[in-house]
This record gives sequence, C-alpha cells and structure tokens, in this order.
Amino acid sequence: MAEAGAPLAGPSAQAAEAEVQATGPVSTGVRLERRVHRKKLAEIFYKETWWLCTSPCNCGGYGCVSSETAPTCISHDKHCCIENLCQSDSSDDCCFDISKMCCIVNHWSCPPGGGPNDGVPIFACCGQRCEAESGCTQLMLCPVLCCLECCDCGIGARAKSDKDVMIKEDAELMKETFFLYYCLCMGCGISSCSEPFCMSNRKCCCVRSSCYTTDACPSDRDCIYSHSKCFCCINACTCPSFGGKPDGLPACACFGSVIFGAPASLEESEPLVAVPAQEAMVAAP
Repeated sequence: MAEAGAPLAGPSAQAAEAEVQATGPVSTGVRLERRVHRKKLAEIFYKETWWLCTSPCNCGGYGCVSSETAPTCISHDKHCCIENLCQSDSSDDCCFDISKMCCIVNHWSCPPGGGPNDGVPIFACCGQRCEAESGCTQLMLCPVLCCLECCDCGIGARAKSDKDVMIKEDAELMKETFFLYYCLCMGCGISSCSEPFCMSNRKCCCVRSSCYTTDACPSDRDCIYSHSKCFCCINACTCPSFGGKPDGLPACACFGSVIFGAPASLEESEPLVAVPAQEAMVAAP
C-alpha cells in the first residue's frame, strides 16, 4: 500500500520510470540546444540590452548589458546549413572533443576514457575493444592516473569517478562506432553515414561548444545570423537584414532609442523561442 499523502504517479511519470529502468541512468552531460540558446539570447535582447547602434546597412549592430548578466559568454551562429553554439561553462567536466564527418568519427578526452555508459574504450584496434574493466587495461592505465593525481588539479579524481560526461546521442554514436584505433585518450573510427552528417561536441576548460548540420532555410529564423554576448558586450547580425520582429533585434537604433523597426513584444515572439520539453538543456545538478 502506498504511504499516506504520497501522490500517485501518472501515466507519463510511469512511462518515464519504465524508460529509465530499461535504458539505465540518464546521462549527466550538458547538452547545448538551439532553441535554448535562442530563448536565452532573445530574453537578453528584449529585457536587458541597451542598443548602442543597429542599422540595416550592416545587418545588425552592437549593444551593452550588465556585466552580471549570465552566462558570461554565449553565442549562436548559423551560416546556411551549419549551426554553431557556444557557451561558457563552469562545470568540472573533463575536456573532450567528439566529431563526426559523414562516416568518420574522431574522439579525444582528458582524462582518458569516459563515464560508465559512454561507450569509450581505453584501447581498440580494428573493431576489437579493450574496455577499462580488464586487468591489462587497469595495469597500463595506472601510471597515467597516478601522474594526473600528482598534478593536484582534480583530473585524476574525475577520471576514476562514475559520472557520465557525454549526452545520450554521443554515447550511442561511440558505442556503434567501428574503431580503427583508440589509445588511451584519442582515436578514430567509422560509423554509419546518416543524420547528422556533420556534428561536433566539445569542451575545453571553461568553454563548451556544439556544431551540426541543419536546414539551410528554416521557417522560424533567418538563413544566416550571428548573435553573441561576451561579458557586457552584445554583437548581433542577421542576413537578410530586417530578419523579423520576433528576433528581438531592432532594425535601426541609436544610443538606446529605437528609430524604426522595433522588435515584437516578447509575448508575440514566444512561439518561436519557446523551448519544447524534448529540447530542454540537460545540465548536471
């Protein structure tokens, strides 16, 4: 019998619990999403940006925000069919880079290996993997971990933790990849030539970025644009100019005054910058 006062789980909660039991624990890796970035930048443009100068002649302009506005740095760029996301990240995840170009997959990470569900081997050759649990691998990996611990930078402790550093999609890609070679922290392999045809997900120190192919002419945003915030500076460009009222960028403004082409209200733009449940950012607690 259920405890008194405990709410009964609905169908959606039961389905989510069944999925977790079937697929294992959810990855704690951080995933950068397009709509999350658009929503965050739109909110900064609408609510906090003081526009220094914008003009349709240069397809955008510059502005300022408070230095306390989070995140410290964030950018979202799209050039035809290539989309790039970048954001400052203060988490203690290791440095890594996973990329896919057609059917070629490359991966490197520091410290060596990945989390328990990442599908990253310690050694591999011609499709034969030597996982981290094997005695031979532990013997060869021990000097590396000892050196990392001697550096006193915390990397050695993270290397031996059970924390996943990859999102689910990247982990599945690594598991299905036929590795031509992999040695400690880097390797190359072959995967299926399917969507996404080109992608990358990387983190180096305090910067995390993602890049992938997308529609060249989407219906909900421009073909080419570059929106970024670095500390207190805002730089926003879109092509063609007058990219649309819902993007939060005024067509022409000077010293905080909109001359013409004011953006739509944030409520009107909400359908375009809203974050669907399946595209929410999955962040470590």
